[in-house]
Amino acid sequence: MRKQILKFMCVIIAIIFSANTAVFNAAVNQSVRVVLNGELLTFDVSPQIIDGRTLVPMRVILEELGAYVQWYEPTMTVTATKGDIVIIMQINNNVMSINGEQITLDVPPKLIGDRTLAPIRAAAEGFDALVGWSDRTRTVTIVTPEYILNRTHDIGVEFGEIFGFGDCMISKIQSDARFGFEHIRLPDSIYKNSNYIINSIRSLDIYFIHDFVMDQWQNEAIFYIGLDLAFELGLYNEAHDLAPELLLLYGLGDEHIINIDIVIIDASTSAVIIELLPKNWAMTATYIGVAFNETTGLRYFLLERSFDFDNSANIPFIFSSIAIDLDDDHAYSIISIIENNRQAFISAIAAEMAR
Repeated sequence: MRKQILKFMCVIIAIIFSANTAVFNAAVNQSVRVVLNGELLTFDVSPQIIDGRTLVPMRVILEELGAYVQWYEPTMTVTATKGDIVIIMQINNNVMSINGEQITLDVPPKLIGDRTLAPIRAAAEGFDALVGWSDRTRTVTIVTPEYILNRTHDIGVEFGEIFGFGDCMISKIQSDARFGFEHIRLPDSIYKNSNYIINSIRSLDIYFIHDFVMDQWQNEAIFYIGLDLAFELGLYNEAHDLAPELLLLYGLGDEHIINIDIVIIDASTSAVIIELLPKNWAMTATYIGVAFNETTGLRYFLLERSFDFDNSANIPFIFSSIAIDLDDDHAYSIISIIENNRQAFISAIAAEMAR
């Protein structure tokens, strides 16, 4: 099953990259494109790149962002209002005001072809939008918080209820990222770097272990955000340009990893214990363990929430293991049902490592 999932994802990524190649070929020698929430915008005056900054017709972009725009001719000033945010920009003035706070622009708004062009990043970020640039396709990608937070996927309510995230798209993205991290990316990465992991466990080098685990989590979170936006916007590379900001909007920050430490189980066995943010999602772990001794070798353990088929108040937590070896389809075995707490998890690891 795992191999089938990975193959499916590889096919999807290949399709996305093929589509982007076509976009790239079409974009050569063309002017800058602006994509807002997946829609290609059109302008009567083409966007301009001046001193490394992209300027676009101000009224069009501000109104597309949902702002009310006013133009004051005597001072050549634009005032844009959206909710409680007020932005003021002036032609040839490199100081922009956001709710009274002055922001210095690298390039001021310009009057070109009877149209006021403004730096697109400054205007969009002033209204809390996310802005990415792809030099390869000469595309500015803008994603507004409202678009991300209000989108829904046709994931099927029944399917979502079984896994615990209902029909909430953001929870599904979080759940997918957690599953991919816990079941695929982290054990795979531990296998590929097993010598470093074993040496770090032996020497109780928590600093290396901590950085290694956090890197794998960030990579997995970014991957799922990129895959999601690739489907939604058709812009795989641009999605990765936005990834750091999108991690926060998707709730995929470092808070999912609560604690990482190394415990000495007995004279011959030590284990990394990773505590994760508890969620009501099936197949999502509350603890991960990576244990080593000379007899048993390196083992990977999970304590994860089971499925809620009958709305039970007492959902079991499953203690399981993924064998880290040369087999691409890592052997996944359910060992027992135990209490959902740290000490029960460590005791279960100790018993398995002593077999």
